[in-house]
Amino acid sequence: MDKNKEITSLDNIYRNIDSYVMLVNEDAVILNANFYDTEEIKKTGIAYRIGEILKCKNALEANGCGLHNNCKFCSLRNAVVRTFKNKKGFKKIESHIKFSVPEKSCEDIYSQVTTSYMEIEGIPKVVLTLNDITDFIKKYNISPKVDNCRNNVNPDFSLPPAFADLLAQEKNM
Repeated sequence: MDKNKEITSLDNIYRNIDSYVMLVNEDAVILNANFYDTEEIKKTGIAYRIGEILKCKNALEANGCGLHNNCKFCSLRNAVVRTFKNKKGFKKIESHIKFSVPEKSCEDIYSQVTTSYMEIEGIPKVVLTLNDITDFIKKYNISPKVDNCRNNVNPDFSLPPAFADLLAQEKNM
């Protein structure tokens, strides 16, 4: 197969996956994504982090992903940080995020997060995949294994379930 046709075919698959797939650096900056025009990002020269692109309520309130007090409890952020630290990914960590949605105050999104560590030309990167399970949770009235308070923040300071899952997987590495 011609290399250009192969790349075009892979790009079409990548653009049509029913998941959010992102390539991020150690600062959680999105370098490439299947749902966002990263060429536009490169033109503007502005580095967007995960929460900013996904319209996380906390990231928008704090004017940046990772700047809100609740960010330290974010299972998405913690999965990426720990993947870089361990050089090994995580599978199907459940996450709850409040997204700011135009014309609505906020929308709860439940997802399963998977990370994969890789090096591209010697530079560490993480592939972050989010599978939206919100409809499934609602349809079957399932109680998700995530915190339901302000983006994984647990007011009694017990370990958030999603973060506990991260630590359990980490222990098995």
